[in-house]
Amino acid sequence: MASRDPAPIAGSRSDVVPSIRAQRAPLRRSSPARCPHRGRGAREHGSGGDRAAAGREPEDARGEAFPFNETLEDTTALYTDDAFGDQLASSDELSIFAIGDTASGTSPTITVQIEESPDQIHWSNKATTAEINAIALSTTAITTRVARDNGSTPSNGFIRFRVQLGGTSPKAHIRIWATGRSEA
Repeated sequence: MASRDPAPIAGSRSDVVPSIRAQRAPLRRSSPARCPHRGRGAREHGSGGDRAAAGREPEDARGEAFPFNETLEDTTALYTDDAFGDQLASSDELSIFAIGDTASGTSPTITVQIEESPDQIHWSNKATTAEINAIALSTTAITTRVARDNGSTPSNGFIRFRVQLGGTSPKAHIRIWATGRSEA
């Protein structure tokens, strides 16, 4: 018997958010294999879909992406996939939610920096200080951190995250979600 995709859930993000900007694709949920929340209702996933379920339009355009899910094993920087570049830059405001688990090493830390580019070749830091700057990772519990780009400085056409561990012989599983918002 052939498998088929389940029908979209009423009030889910794909039903609520048409496009953040006409010239760019909005942030959207990543591929089903990479997003652990696939199939959850909007209320469970925290997307604010309850307004749509009540028959009202959302007051602002929102989108989300799950651009990073990797185990880092040293202090070498890794970057989010270029495929998310225009999606991440399509929002006026950006919220980054980072989760670190199974951390080991001596004094492991995590740094997440927004980098921007006009052409996906030449990259520079959007802010002088990293949005998540050398935050200590627990070796016995899950570490979470939220950072925000309030949109006070416009972004170039593409954004990526530089994700890097610090400490001595650090190792950790890092997941990052990004949620963008633009005025409708």
